[in-house]
Amino acid sequence: MFVESKYQNKLKRYDINSYPAHVCKTSIPRLHMASSRSSSLTEMHRTRFINKIDKESLERGDHIYAYRKGGLYSHHGIFIGEDRVIHFVRTNEGNTSRRVEPCQKCGVDKNHLRGVVKSCVDCFLNGHSLRRYRYSASHRRFATNLGGTCTTGDADPPDVTISRAEDLFNTKDFGDYDLLKNNCETFAVFCKTGKHYYRKPI
Repeated sequence: MFVESKYQNKLKRYDINSYPAHVCKTSIPRLHMASSRSSSLTEMHRTRFINKIDKESLERGDHIYAYRKGGLYSHHGIFIGEDRVIHFVRTNEGNTSRRVEPCQKCGVDKNHLRGVVKSCVDCFLNGHSLRRYRYSASHRRFATNLGGTCTTGDADPPDVTISRAEDLFNTKDFGDYDLLKNNCETFAVFCKTGKHYYRKPI
């Protein structure tokens, strides 16, 4: 069941299966559509350099992401400045058997992260490379890049993006995490565009 928020109540939900193909493609299908182990490894290799940036290149309001598990999936968030990122994580308890110490830099306790959270960039990256999601991408770039890396759609100004992210962090009002319908990428794209989209299960 998709959980409404005060933002999502006001917005049309975008089902990517019927959405114009050029607008946005999600990273989620990479978990479901690999036809073979070799094709999966090829995709992982291609992710090594796409949209990679260093911390000094970050700008307020950037939609950033980092690949996890060797490129099997990506985690997305919004950089709000001053070494802080707002992002959306699972809302259920999950596996808490492996305990980690709170971050000495930002104080984030990863043992209790749920829903919309704020952390330092290092906690967000978790040891992985920093990447910037592209908006207003050319159709050629969109067609050749992997899902979850770019969109031909336009982003709102940084202050609007950050305001949405801060509001959702303060209200914890983005609903329950859902791998396909309500995840970290849909959160970041919503903050950047005001639009909420999802992909039906394959």
